[in-house]
Amino acid sequence: MADASDSMGHNVTRGILFGIPVGLVLMTILFWAQGDMDLLGALGAALLPGTLFGVFGGGFAGVAISMSKEH
Repeated sequence: MADASDSMGHNVTRGILFGIPVGLVLMTILFWAQGDMDLLGALGAALLPGTLFGVFGGGFAGVAISMSKEH
């Protein structure tokens, strides 16, 4: 059972570390394209929602990956 929890923790961490930059880039591009701001302003506006999107999405993806590997 310890191997399964280590694997899940590893997958969730890897998903979060992959999801944060992806979320930041996606939100920055979205705010830059849709808003009336420069790239630095869009990055500043995207910091919180991009981080949250990356953490939740990456964590969910990590759980889904670890669940699919156990069967």
